[in-house]
Amino acid sequence: MKKIKFLLVACLLGIAATASAQFANSKSSSNGGSGNSSSLENWQSIKVSYMPVTFDGDGGGEIDFSGAMISYLKGYAISQDMPLFVETGLGVSWIGGEIEDTEVDLNFFSVNVPVNLGYKYAFNDKCSIAPFVGITLRGNIFGNYKFEGESLNAFDEDEVGEESKLKRFNFGWQVGLGVNINSLYIGASYGSDFNEIIENGKGIVPQITLGLNF
Repeated sequence: MKKIKFLLVACLLGIAATASAQFANSKSSSNGGSGNSSSLENWQSIKVSYMPVTFDGDGGGEIDFSGAMISYLKGYAISQDMPLFVETGLGVSWIGGEIEDTEVDLNFFSVNVPVNLGYKYAFNDKCSIAPFVGITLRGNIFGNYKFEGESLNAFDEDEVGEESKLKRFNFGWQVGLGVNINSLYIGASYGSDFNEIIENGKGIVPQITLGLNF
């Protein structure tokens, strides 16, 4: 998992560096222009993400799960001169899987509200890149543990105990980069929770995203 994190961060940094150099070259060759005018327009998108989530405990233990999310997002241009934008919206996610070395399955659903600040540089009318950084408020609305046919409420301390109880709300951060080709969006991001989702455990959330802009 640590190698995956390193490779993801290195990839994002490498793409961002390439984009920065491309922007500098474009600016010098276009008499100070700040990129294609499409960079300054608002947009909407529907996105689907795959999330190989990890709960990282203070004691060094990790529990790996699978996850997926579908979301609606809208980007707002916040400058008439630079392609800066704020992106926000609403997503519904599922995270779950069998806890390693046990026969216990955990599944829970969340509502996610991200707020990202980004920079969108358009190479032309069909292709652009957009690095971003942001925060996400997550409300965990339903969850259960399943063991030997029995289902337990993951938010009820009396049923699952204090150490296994999930928190209702999480607040986290993310950094990533998206590529837009015509109306197609392809992106990758990496993030983590500020607060614990479970006692002594915070969520680490890489994402691979496909979307449609309109």
